[in-house]
Amino acid sequence: MPANAGREVDHRNARGKWRWLLVLPALIPLITIWYNRSGPSLLGFPFFYWAQLVTIGLVWLATVAIHLATKGR
Repeated sequence: MPANAGREVDHRNARGKWRWLLVLPALIPLITIWYNRSGPSLLGFPFFYWAQLVTIGLVWLATVAIHLATKGR
């Protein structure tokens, strides 16, 4: 058995734990009853549109956080 076999398993588990950050931003767009409304508006955009744009930002932040947390491993 190679000496680094245990480290590889830990490496995969650590990476998998960080990927859970993507669950919430992926589930928010599926809950249409939450954002299927017109108010409140932000800069003239109905809630329906700007909530989806905020979700894109959340996905971007989660992706960056996962990348930075796992890139050195």
